[in-house]
Amino acid sequence: MLKKTPPGTSKEQVERYIAKEGWPISRDSAGLLPRSVKQGGGPRVPNAVQNVLMADFGGYFIFLGTREVYGLWGFNADGHLVDIWILKENDVL
Repeated sequence: MLKKTPPGTSKEQVERYIAKEGWPISRDSAGLLPRSVKQGGGPRVPNAVQNVLMADFGGYFIFLGTREVYGLWGFNADGHLVDIWILKENDVL
């Protein structure tokens, strides 16, 4: 994904890329970003991130449930990409 949407890419270009891939998009998902960073063990979310786009990549079955996978693109105040995070959430019985 970083090859298609490298840091500095405009928010509009990322939206077009997500739409072209056919992934459902959410523009109100900033609350998921800290969880994805914590899950991945990466550094804290940069202060430069002002808003987030999320794409739903879909899911797959795991033992007694499903795992959903999301991509989160974080943008600065000027609407340019800062970084990308991946979040996997389990929905188990």
